[in-house]
Amino acid sequence: MNKNTNSLTNRASGYSENDLFFFDFQAVKDYFFNGTINRICTSLFYCPLGISFCLAALLPIKDHKSRSCLFIKLIFVKQILFTWILVISLFSAFSQTREKGGYSNNKKALSPMKENGLVYYPFERVLLHADALKMYAMTKGYDTGYAFIINMGMKSSTKRFFIVNLRSMCVEKSGLVAHGKGDEKVYSGNRQYSNREGSNCTSLGKYKIGKSYNGFFGLAYKLDGLEWSNSKAKERNIVLHSMHCIPETPGDYPICLSEGCPAVSDSFLPEIKKIIDHADRPVLLYIYDSTTPAIPLAKGSKK
Repeated sequence: MNKNTNSLTNRASGYSENDLFFFDFQAVKDYFFNGTINRICTSLFYCPLGISFCLAALLPIKDHKSRSCLFIKLIFVKQILFTWILVISLFSAFSQTREKGGYSNNKKALSPMKENGLVYYPFERVLLHADALKMYAMTKGYDTGYAFIINMGMKSSTKRFFIVNLRSMCVEKSGLVAHGKGDEKVYSGNRQYSNREGSNCTSLGKYKIGKSYNGFFGLAYKLDGLEWSNSKAKERNIVLHSMHCIPETPGDYPICLSEGCPAVSDSFLPEIKKIIDHADRPVLLYIYDSTTPAIPLAKGSKK
């Protein structure tokens, strides 16, 4: 991962502050519920009171001469005072009825962020890729005990990073993982893939997990791309690491984005570390998108 990534650490609630928009349901609910109740209560309390006093103040005075000048002045003061209370109460009740979207100052609430991708992907299909990956590992001299498989075709809010036991052919654990943000300034929900330097995109294909080191995000593992589609992983500083903004459990919104690295949560990386550290040979990582055509391996897979 490139080190000029300070913006990634300032992402609240799992969102990129520049790349994502989100919908604050609780804020809108509080605004409509509490604000409306307060305005109704204000109107019910002040309007009848103001109207009654104004009507009383506007009643004709039959004998002004018999009243003292001070008493007459008090009547007019009362009339002005409660007329003002009536105006204020009506203004409080209806001043914001034309505002839409739940926010004042003509700001509309943003709609929920939509993201393309699958919500569910059966383990049986993951294991089909795992079986092919095991054969590749056997012929190329990689670890045949475990492999990591990421399906970027699934939504980022789902568990799409799979830890597969190649001996028993089962998915032992899964977690959330970020994909590259690409060149989008406003998040559209469409994933981009590229092997170009500076693209900030995820690169599909097989990776060999290399040595660990302490980088900008703490513990990280270097990745060596094994196919033409990810051959520049080292030059792009694409590594496996964790980020604080990656949640541990699935949610309703897209998670934060990376600059091309497969970033996981802080709690999921130790599970990956156990397998990598105990493996006798390099472990394979395979990133693919089940919603796009498979990458043709004949175009330059590394041997």
